[in-house]
Amino acid sequence: MKNGLWEATLLIMAPLGTRPQRMQMSTGSVSDPVLLDSFGARSFFRYDLSLPLLDQSQKVSYAVDVAGKTFQYSFHVPAASENSHVAFYSCNGFDCDQEHPENFGGVSPLWKDLLRHHAEKPFHVQIGGGDQLYMDGTVNIFDLPTLKQFLQTEDIEERRSVLWTIQHEREVSACYFRAYTSHFQTEAMRDALACIPYTFTCDDHDIFDGFGSYPESQRTSHVHRNIGRIAYRFYLLFNTTPHSPWPPKTASSQKTKLGPSTLSIAFDVRSQRTEKQVVPEECWTAIFHELNKRLQETPTKIKAYSLDDVQDGFRGLVRNFMSLVAFFRRAITGQKHDTAVENKVEQVILSGVGHSSVADQLLGHFGQPELRDDLIDEWTHPFHLQERNAMIQQLQNIARQHQTRVTFTSGDVHICGMGRFRTEIEGNDFSDLYGNDIVTDHRAMYQIISSAIGNAPGPEEVIAFLHTNSRILSPSTSELENTVEEMFELFQHDVDYTEKTHKRLMGRRNWSSVKYNPLDDSLNAELHVENVNYEQPSVSYGLRIPKLTVV
Repeated sequence: MKNGLWEATLLIMAPLGTRPQRMQMSTGSVSDPVLLDSFGARSFFRYDLSLPLLDQSQKVSYAVDVAGKTFQYSFHVPAASENSHVAFYSCNGFDCDQEHPENFGGVSPLWKDLLRHHAEKPFHVQIGGGDQLYMDGTVNIFDLPTLKQFLQTEDIEERRSVLWTIQHEREVSACYFRAYTSHFQTEAMRDALACIPYTFTCDDHDIFDGFGSYPESQRTSHVHRNIGRIAYRFYLLFNTTPHSPWPPKTASSQKTKLGPSTLSIAFDVRSQRTEKQVVPEECWTAIFHELNKRLQETPTKIKAYSLDDVQDGFRGLVRNFMSLVAFFRRAITGQKHDTAVENKVEQVILSGVGHSSVADQLLGHFGQPELRDDLIDEWTHPFHLQERNAMIQQLQNIARQHQTRVTFTSGDVHICGMGRFRTEIEGNDFSDLYGNDIVTDHRAMYQIISSAIGNAPGPEEVIAFLHTNSRILSPSTSELENTVEEMFELFQHDVDYTEKTHKRLMGRRNWSSVKYNPLDDSLNAELHVENVNYEQPSVSYGLRIPKLTVV
C-alpha cells in the first residue's frame, strides 16, 4: 500500500515463444505483461496491478488467457482505513525423513483449512515464513549426478576446489525449476496463491538444509555458492515482486505496508549468513536507520493515512525465524553455554525424528555432529546470541521512541506456541492472555511460532523434553537487560478437548492468523491447529496483543 493505492504483481508462466494476453481486472489498472525470465520451454511474465483504496473493502476479480486457456480468480483488498487480515505459515513440504507423506494427506489439508477460513473472513495477504519447498526432501538436489559426485569427494580441501561446470548449472537449475513449478501446483495451495496476495521469505530448505551455517571451507566453495545463487534466482522469481533490496544496496530483506498502522518487515537471515553471523552489521545499521526514518515520516509524506493512526503507532509485524531448540537448551541450565546439554538435545532429537541425510552427507564425513548446522542456525546459539540481543534492544528502543508494538512471527521448528519478551518485574510470574499486564511496556514483544503447515510435526518426546525448562527465562539467562522471556501456557486442552500435560508447545501441523481490532488498536493472534482427522476443521488457540501506550 502506497499513496492511497494498493499495488501488487501477478506471475504468469507461458510456453516459450508465446506472450500472454492482457490481463482483465474488474477495477483498477493492469500493466502489459513484462518478461521476467525464461527457462527450458517456459517464459515468466509479470503484470503490475494497481487500484485505489476506498472507504470500504473490495473484492476484485481478474482473468488472464494463457495458451488458449482462461484462468479466473478473485482477491480481497482492505479499505483505506483498514489493516490487512494476515495469514502466516512456514515449512510447506516434507523433508527426506518422512517416507510416507500420504499418511498426512500430503501438504494439502491445512491449505484447504486456510481457504475455508478465507471464505468466511477473507485474508488480504499471506506471508510464507520460509521453507516454501524442501530441496532436500522428495526432490533432493544432492541426488543429481554432479552433486552426488561432489559428496563422494570426502577430503574437505578437495571439495572446496571442485569447479562449477555447465553440467552443474543445467542440472541444478532444472531441479529448482521443476520443484517450484510442481510444488506450487499442489492441490489447494495453488488456489490460495491465486486468490490471496502473498509474500515469501527464504529459509534454508528453500536452498538446502542449513545453508549458510556450514564451516567456511564448505560455505565458500564453488558448489555451495552457486547452488545458493540459483536457489535465489527461482525464489525471487516465484516471489513475483520486482526485487529491490530493502534497505537499498543490502541483501533481500523486505518491507511491506499492510495498512495504516501495520508494517511488515522480513529480515533476510539466510543469504549472507555465516557460522558466526546471521546478518552483516552494516545491514542491521541500514535496516534500523530506514525503519526509524519510516516511522518518523510527517503526515504530509504519508497523506493517505491520518495523523492519529501514526501517533497510535505502527504495529510492527517482524518476520524473524527463531527456532526453539537452543532457546530451551539455555533455559534448562541457565548457563551461557553447556556442551553436554547441547549434545543431549541432539540425542533426543536424533532418537525422536532422525535428521536430513543432506546435513549428514555434508558434515558427517568430517566427524562433526549431524545436527551441527541446526544448532548453529539457532538465534540463541553462543555464536549468535549477542547479535540477537542487539537486534531485540534496537527494536525495544524503536518501540519506546515511536510508541510501536513489535510482534515476531516465526516458524521452522514443526511445533507451535506463543511467547513474549517483557520487562522484568520481581515476583511476577503471571501471563495475561489479554495482555493487560504489559500495555505500557515497550519491551513487551510477542512471538507467534507457527510451523509446519505441511511437514510432519515434532514428536511428543521432544516436546516433553522442551517442557523441562522454566516457563520464564530471567535476564541472567537471556543476557537481555531488564528483560525476561516467557512462554504462554496456551494449550490447556488438545484439539480433541482432552486435557494436555504439556501446555506451552503443540506438536501438530498448524498455520496462524493476525487480525487487527480497530476498537482498541489491538491484534488478535490465532494458531489454527490441525485436527486429529486432518479432513476436519482446525482448532484455534489465541491471545490478544494490546497496543503500546507509553506513559
